Amino acid sequence: MLKSVLKSGFAVAAAVLLGRVLGFGRDATVAATFGIDRSADIAVFLIGLPDFLINVLGAGGFTAILVVHYRQKPAEAARLMFQAGLAVLLGVGALALVLIALRGGLVDALAPGFDAAARERTVDLLPLVLLSAPIAAMTGASIGFLQAKGRFFVAACGAAIINTVLIAAMLGAQPGRTLSVLAAAILAGALLRWLVQAAVIGREGIGGIAFRPWLVDRSLMKAFVRAAATEAVVFFYPFALRAIATLFGVGALASVNYATKLVQLPLGVVVMTLTTILLPQLAGLAPRERNAADLGPFRRLAVHGQFWILVLSAMAVAVLVVHGSWLVRLAFGWGEIGPDGLAAIASFTAVFSLSLLPMGLNVFLRRALNALGETKSPMSAEIAGFATFIASAFAVIAADGPLEAVLLCAAGGCFVSMVMLLAAMSQRGVPLVQEFRRPGLWAAVVLSALATAAPGLILERLAPGHAWLPAIAIALGGLAGLCAALAVNREARAAVRTLLPRRQ
Repeated sequence: MLKSVLKSGFAVAAAVLLGRVLGFGRDATVAATFGIDRSADIAVFLIGLPDFLINVLGAGGFTAILVVHYRQKPAEAARLMFQAGLAVLLGVGALALVLIALRGGLVDALAPGFDAAARERTVDLLPLVLLSAPIAAMTGASIGFLQAKGRFFVAACGAAIINTVLIAAMLGAQPGRTLSVLAAAILAGALLRWLVQAAVIGREGIGGIAFRPWLVDRSLMKAFVRAAATEAVVFFYPFALRAIATLFGVGALASVNYATKLVQLPLGVVVMTLTTILLPQLAGLAPRERNAADLGPFRRLAVHGQFWILVLSAMAVAVLVVHGSWLVRLAFGWGEIGPDGLAAIASFTAVFSLSLLPMGLNVFLRRALNALGETKSPMSAEIAGFATFIASAFAVIAADGPLEAVLLCAAGGCFVSMVMLLAAMSQRGVPLVQEFRRPGLWAAVVLSALATAAPGLILERLAPGHAWLPAIAIALGGLAGLCAALAVNREARAAVRTLLPRRQ
């Protein structure tokens, strides 16, 4: 099983990495084009709003729930994809029309620090952006279908398609029209992503076009609603950070956005790759009823998933802390941002990177609980964590604390959610909390992080200030960190050996 997971993981990692790199390139293009002024804040708001709406409506959880149903009832998969996609298209489409009518209030709620000029320009551009939301929501059904069929690469290429369209639009726009072209490109990118996936599904999708019997029943809708509530709360973290950042002056929203996107690059590649591959596997191993005797294979796979997410997240934290300033200069130092702006982004990046371990594990734990048919516990856990974050963030604001302290509050909220999700797994007969307490697990995590950081710390002392030395250090550190993790995980070593060519 681990061998198949690793093989599929390479394809997904490539697609996700491409999408994240292009997303990184998109943000770098925004930084180079607009800097950190009012236009940059508007561009960041426009790009982030569709993702915000789709995640508030539970697109990630919507896809995860559908993957489980696709795997459990493959004969009905194509029809369920059509019906679920149609239902969400109509529902989100109606909501989009309402938001277009109320777009002034939407901007006031989500960007309270915008001045009059920024608000007016954002309100003018919102209709095109909001129309992309129903198309993006509908895509969740086709993404889940492709994942359930093991066609992970195409499903994972969606972000790469959209980011390519956005980068091309900004680079090709005439001066003075970049924001207008960007708004149109957001809608075009969402449509192109769905068309590509529909073309790949082909005749399988056409064969599922049927209205009877209607498969989107009450139990499925209940699961959708709970998943939507959970994903909404999760996605509110970065968006709430950006909204709060508008209270810290012009350019703060853009600066925090650049930092969070830099942190989310490894989070997306590592966590989304593992969860995308493991969710269908976990869904296939999950018993239909609560019978602990049937949970052995599920538990073993969950333990492996937890191990690698913690290890790889710790390695990412080490890279961002040691090489954060260099990565910020590399990504955003070739445009309109000055030294002070780059220093602020680097500071935000280092602080927010501490959220990676609990945030990454939370994604995996939510999906594992979804595979077990549990949607209530993830919702409760994320609501509690987000409430902790908001309460502590407002306390920081009331005390005139720095923006870095608000970022730390986000890490605290993620930790609260993590504790509750681990408890929920134990209640379902998968005691990952016991593995979480095992000293050997944390020895591997710490050892991998130290091994990842060591080349950078050593090379910086030997040749300080070298332009491309950090890139070499990151590569060496990544290899050292993986070797350290493999050294303490026997089953992972065995799985890697099966991928190596055998000598005749």
